[in-house]
Amino acid sequence: MATCVNRWWTVAAGAVGCSLGAGVLVIYTFGVFASAMASDFGWSRAAHANALTIFLLCSGTGSLLLGPLIDRYGVRLPCAVLVGVFGLSVASLSFVPANPSIVYALFAVIGLSGSAATAMPYAVAVRGLFDDRRGIALGLVNFGSGMGSAIAPYCAGALLSSSGWRGGFLSVGLAALVPVLGLLVLVRDPAHSPGARRLHFGQGVWVAQLRRRSFWMIAIPIAGISLATFGVLGTMVPLLKDRGMAAESIALIMSSVGLSTWVARPLAGYALDRFFAPFVSAVTFASAVAGLLLVVLTHSMAGTLIAGVLIGFALGSEGDLVTFLVSRYFGPEVYSRVLGATWVTWAWGGGIGTFAAGTSFRLFTSYTPALLAFAALLSLCIIIVSRLGPYDYPAVVDSAPQLVSARAGQ
Repeated sequence: MATCVNRWWTVAAGAVGCSLGAGVLVIYTFGVFASAMASDFGWSRAAHANALTIFLLCSGTGSLLLGPLIDRYGVRLPCAVLVGVFGLSVASLSFVPANPSIVYALFAVIGLSGSAATAMPYAVAVRGLFDDRRGIALGLVNFGSGMGSAIAPYCAGALLSSSGWRGGFLSVGLAALVPVLGLLVLVRDPAHSPGARRLHFGQGVWVAQLRRRSFWMIAIPIAGISLATFGVLGTMVPLLKDRGMAAESIALIMSSVGLSTWVARPLAGYALDRFFAPFVSAVTFASAVAGLLLVVLTHSMAGTLIAGVLIGFALGSEGDLVTFLVSRYFGPEVYSRVLGATWVTWAWGGGIGTFAAGTSFRLFTSYTPALLAFAALLSLCIIIVSRLGPYDYPAVVDSAPQLVSARAGQ
């Protein structure tokens, strides 16, 4: 009984870690601080978009490197070190001079180290500790991101008012160090538990997984949903300002987006345990398509609010979808590396989406062409993900934590 209780501390640590993770702290607070920073330094909105793009691209690269690190050293120690670097790097933004190159360099470090300040490390631990309740466990881990997303815009606004953008970055960076304690104390590492036999596979074994049809039928839709959701949310604040919305209305919409991502995590996790995951993914993508079209077709407060909720639901489900899908189509011995490779497409997709939205505005003085392209891309992704075949690793009765692969004894 103690074992079953103890493994849920990993889920709790994951929820806290995700609530103070890279996605929440960068996406939902940087937009607030960036406007004040740009005003002080006389920068255009392009500097904001460029910094986010660099962050997302480097985050993808970091996740590709994180997989082998976890495979070799386990979840706890390497991720604790990287999360520490992430928090200190965010805090250092409070001291930057009016030099875009320095800001971009810091965001590269934030992206690389911030790959550990995501759901990915906790998903690796959960994959070994849970089976038929894996979806809800992953959903609760990702629930932390939704909680942070709902609260972060208001906290950022309060910090900006009381301490300015420099004090805001310092406070956010220090808050980002809190998950280090959870990683070191609460997280159970199934693959590195005392007495567990560690499996070592050649480089070619996991690389061969990337040539499988299943990998690309997961990676392409995940890249598509990331491209679309990050692309629209990364430009939502300037888009709404261009439409003449008041700051209070914009804050309400963005907080509603965060609240929607919050609700989406456990709901998506619950659905993944009970329904075929590719179909759950297709429904999630369809909500994003509806939200994108609403953003284009309506300028009303109510319509934009509904659009934000739909897009936020899709954004909130992404972490559940990618971690769960990979766990059902790839074995435990390659999970951390394949998940890292899939996370690259997620992070890079977000970077490309942010860049594409900015490019759309520069070329057409409108975000509409990019939003329509995102909706068309997601419609194609619905078809792709729906054609995934039966699970290669379906759930069995979840009676005890899986500390090593069943193949270890073969």
